[in-house]
Amino acid sequence: MGKINSPVTFNDFWDFFWGEARRRGYNQKEFMEICGLPKTRFNSFAKAGQANGMNITAYYANKILEGLRMTDEYVERESGKTFSEDQRKALRRAAWTNHHQELIDALSTNKALTKKVLELLTEYAKK
Repeated sequence: MGKINSPVTFNDFWDFFWGEARRRGYNQKEFMEICGLPKTRFNSFAKAGQANGMNITAYYANKILEGLRMTDEYVERESGKTFSEDQRKALRRAAWTNHHQELIDALSTNKALTKKVLELLTEYAKK
């Protein structure tokens, strides 16, 4: 049986995210709105890691970073916490996919294009 990878979460940054939003004068509803998230996510995130909570995935962390206009460097400096390498990769992936939907759509619907991109990646890796 194969190893099951734990999901990359940002639950340990929730208190910082919410504290930063409060410091900027946002209430719970406003915080979720500026992040482009449903207001019901707030309570789910506040309970992250619990049975009835919702993990803060890279997708949601990226939405929060963009909504509050924060960089990962700012979060690390101000929170005193460091993102793991897995968290950094997940954040980059989430930001990239969010900003390149047309590429993802093209790759997901065109097998020939996907094959060509994989060939290019293989060639690039050889250099």
